[in-house]
Amino acid sequence: RVRSDAVYLQAPTTWGGLRGIATIQQLAQQRQLTPGLNVDDEPRFSWRGLLLDVARHFFPLTDLYNVIDGLAALKMNVLHLHLSDDQGFRFASDAWPLLASTEHYRPDELADLVGYAANLGVRVVPELDMPGHVTHWLTRYPAWGQHPVAPSDRFGVHKACLNPTDENVYLAVDLLLEELAEIFPDEYVHVGGDEVNGDWWLEDQAMQNFIATHDLRDSRGLQNYFLRRICNKVHSLGRIAVAWDEVLHPDMPSCLVQSWRGSSTRDRALAQGQQVLVSAPYYLDLHYPADVHYSFDPAASQHALLAREDALLQDSRLAHVADGIAWTKQWRAEAVDTNPDKSAILGAEACLWS
Repeated sequence: RVRSDAVYLQAPTTWGGLRGIATIQQLAQQRQLTPGLNVDDEPRFSWRGLLLDVARHFFPLTDLYNVIDGLAALKMNVLHLHLSDDQGFRFASDAWPLLASTEHYRPDELADLVGYAANLGVRVVPELDMPGHVTHWLTRYPAWGQHPVAPSDRFGVHKACLNPTDENVYLAVDLLLEELAEIFPDEYVHVGGDEVNGDWWLEDQAMQNFIATHDLRDSRGLQNYFLRRICNKVHSLGRIAVAWDEVLHPDMPSCLVQSWRGSSTRDRALAQGQQVLVSAPYYLDLHYPADVHYSFDPAASQHALLAREDALLQDSRLAHVADGIAWTKQWRAEAVDTNPDKSAILGAEACLWS
């Protein structure tokens, strides 16, 4: 409440108070902090995030602190750090010291960053991407895979995968997750799961025997077996797993599904009773104009979202990527025609891949 003598701010939580201060700052910058103004505000979504791909392009800590300041100013509340990928590993693990790339973050640096972010009402969620996107892992610990690999700076899908039939792999991942849980207090830990190339698994007879013995049917079933093992570990640490929408499977464990392959994956996850995070329309590295991103509402109907996706092909500003937009329509092949409970949509997260 803005009065002639003072500004009154009331909130039920400290972080809510911080959001109110951000509103006051925004109003002041626009010269709208005038007596008689009343603002009654609350967030539509509990998750308002940004992903930074620090694995392929290392962000100095000063940049991450600046990003956190910006998130707080915009009343966003999650910084998702994509710490590992085929090209690099940015977390200095005590258990597996060879994993860290030359440029990396020490545990104490990450702990300080988490504390700074918390003081501004921003949660920091770590991600270690697996069982695919692990080329760098296998250059340092080749026993975790099935074939030798060379270092890569190429973007895109790689064949390298962890061996989901090897108990030593689970022991290694367990230690990594335990280390993350020590540094990152947030209740969510991201375990990746995207773009898993199953060639290594399909070509290996022992792997096929494992699939048959455990009645997993195919490589998707084998990935789901891996996910179940990893989610069990995450749960034992008192955390909730987050994974990209490729993990969708009839027998998948409970986890937060991050929808990136078009709008139909959101409702597929909701139909399976999973909570969902929407990222498909908010890929900042595609260089779409801001109004394009803002035209997608995370909780809109699937029909409306798919219509918005189709409309992108008619936008002359996006003609240079029209072929790519058309290519993504293949992701609708398994779309479900339902009206799921939208309350399971925790929110949205923009992604800046590098």
